[in-house]
This record gives sequence, structure tokens and C-alpha cells, in this order.
Amino acid sequence: MFNHKDEYAQATENASINQHGKKKYIEGYNLSILNLLFLTTIGVMGYVSFDSLKYKLNFNNSIEIEKSSIIERQKDLDSLSLAINDIVSKTKLNDSSLYTQALSRELDKNSIRTIIVQKGDTLASLSLKYYGDELAYDKIISNNKSLSSKSHTIFPGQKLILP
Repeated sequence: MFNHKDEYAQATENASINQHGKKKYIEGYNLSILNLLFLTTIGVMGYVSFDSLKYKLNFNNSIEIEKSSIIERQKDLDSLSLAINDIVSKTKLNDSSLYTQALSRELDKNSIRTIIVQKGDTLASLSLKYYGDELAYDKIISNNKSLSSKSHTIFPGQKLILP
């Protein structure tokens, strides 16, 4: 019955000139959403950095714990090594058995020795002395670069490697 708006006010109600109040409200709403998004991003970044810092602190602490446990293990190993060495030094081998003698000869064959040639030594005499065979001098020649396959001459004071 009472219509307080006239025709002009109704026609221009949605015109752009009359939307200033609504635009400010929408711009303020958008600005508050951006602020909220910005604060959320900062919060997430802070949480992640704090969490990684906490991990690094725990990591450094675990390294110290591992170092101390390694030191304790090393002490245990050293004491066991000393105990084993004591037992081995107290135990005497029975060198009179044929098996022990054969085993020591076999080990001597596989060990590398360095000898100094004495006056009167020949390749054949050295191979007989160390290998039990005069014809095994090829082993001596093959392991010494100073002796070529053509020259089998050795001199007193010369060092030879015997396999």
C-alpha cells in the first residue's frame, strides 16, 4: 500500500553508481580471505621448519648415542682380543705330529720371503733349499723383475723375492 520508493530509485537501484558500498564490502571480504590465506601459509611454514629443526636435534643426539655405543663395543672387542691372545700364547702346539709338520711346510710354500743372495748361491741351489726341487727356479725368475728370462745371473747382496 505504501510504496516509499519512487520509480527512479527502483530503476537506478542496481546501477553501477549506486554499488559503491557493496564493492567495498566485497573488496574487504577478498582482502580478509587473502590475509587468512597468508597467515595460514606462514603457520604451515613455521610448523614444518620447527619440525625439521626438531628432527635435526634428535639426529645429532642419536649420533652422540651411537658414538658412545661404538666406543663401548670397541672396549668389549679389545678385552676379548686380549683374552684370545692370552689363550693362544699359553697354548703350545705339538710340533712333533706329522700333520703339523706337513701343514707348516705347506704354509711355508705359500708364504712370500725376501732373501739376500749369498756368495756361492745359484738359482738351482736356492730353489732346492726353499722348494725342494732344483728345477723350480722358474718361480724365482717369474717373481723378480730384475731377472729376465734370458739372464739367470744372480749376484751376492742381491735381494730376491721367493713366493
